[in-house]
Amino acid sequence: MALEKVTVDILLEKDERYLKSLMRALAPDNVNFPEGIAMNMKYSNEALEIHAESDGRRIMSLLNTVDEVLELAKMIERGVE
Repeated sequence: MALEKVTVDILLEKDERYLKSLMRALAPDNVNFPEGIAMNMKYSNEALEIHAESDGRRIMSLLNTVDEVLELAKMIERGVE
């Protein structure tokens, strides 16, 4: 039985400077996803919520997208410190 939909929610709680830097860095990548993959971000109260989802056929693409987000988050963290 194949999965119909997979979702990943990431909540990052950090200072405003870090979160806004991360949002700016992610903005160019947050467009033109392959068919079956979507991602959106919401910033509020020193937290950044990232919601990513894919249809059941694109699980590896979703995992790669989440991995890229987390790698970028780590690089931004090192640069802001």
